[in-house]
Amino acid sequence: MTNKASNQQDDIWAAIAKGLVEAVKMVFSIFAFFLTTNKTQDVDVKEEDGWREGHSGTGCYMGNTRIDDENMDK
Repeated sequence: MTNKASNQQDDIWAAIAKGLVEAVKMVFSIFAFFLTTNKTQDVDVKEEDGWREGHSGTGCYMGNTRIDDENMDK
């Protein structure tokens, strides 16, 4: 009888250990999700680059510099 009780106690501890491992995996997955989500938001995207109406008129800009300026040839 003591052997059966010991096996049941071992089974209980094994189930607790498996549950704990699954909980740690879930927490790690959630942490990794938020870490990668924040990483993509930190990328510096300059929406002002490209064709727009800027301070020197309509044209193609990179930052605050117009790169299709007709005066660049001179």
